[in-house]
Amino acid sequence: MITFIVLNLLSLLSSILLAVFAMPTPCQYAWLPLIFIGFFTAYAAAFILLMCFTSLFVSKKKVYTKRSSYYLWIQTRIIEILCIFCLVRVRVKGMDIVPKDRPFYLVGNHQSFFDPMLASMILRRWRFAFISKPENFKIPFIGRILHRNGYLAIDRENNRNALLTMSKAIEMMSKQGYSIGIYPEGHRNKTDEALLPFHAGSFRVAFKAKAPVLLAVIDDARILSRRKFLYPVCIDFRFVELVETEPFNNDTQALSDYCRQRILDDLAAHAR
Repeated sequence: MITFIVLNLLSLLSSILLAVFAMPTPCQYAWLPLIFIGFFTAYAAAFILLMCFTSLFVSKKKVYTKRSSYYLWIQTRIIEILCIFCLVRVRVKGMDIVPKDRPFYLVGNHQSFFDPMLASMILRRWRFAFISKPENFKIPFIGRILHRNGYLAIDRENNRNALLTMSKAIEMMSKQGYSIGIYPEGHRNKTDEALLPFHAGSFRVAFKAKAPVLLAVIDDARILSRRKFLYPVCIDFRFVELVETEPFNNDTQALSDYCRQRILDDLAAHAR
């Protein structure tokens, strides 16, 4: 991760300079590991403060039609910093099936609060945004950055608003070249079941936008919510299959059932 490398280099350089100019006796060098950690934390905190400040320039009422490279960079760096401090490492497989020349509709399982962040970081080189619950846009500072990067809020309790969000997603895919991600389970799976039932209606976007469905599986992310103390975690993120929608003849239920079964099969095949 570029953020991890930069923070390490800055912290190392600052520690060396401090040792050279402010530590006259070698016995004081024993403090260098703690000083390094202090500089690392300080630089990360400084970046987060910068993020908070720049997010204030984003208007929640304005509709942004152009992607901002700067705010996308900010979002990616935030996710990387969270991964560093939460001791999360991501192992990605199947990148070769991700389309490079056309939009796609990302569909996956939802195990933890980290899932959409990891998917966004992995797909940072694509014009990509998520359909997400409204509560995420109320998070101080973060919500503004999500809005600026094209993320869409969906209110599943209000059918009219949900339809408007889906229409906006179709427009973004058809006219602006965005790829859109969604979790058809509707919310995080907090049960012991491998996968919750899918909302078949969410697949209507793929048919209307004439886009393939990219199936993604996240594995072992449940540990993040269940661990009682901090320890390193490796999460698997796998792109499973690119599903063309034409053979399903606009049958959202058939497409939903097929995608859900493929994700279940992949989870079973990699079960430990």
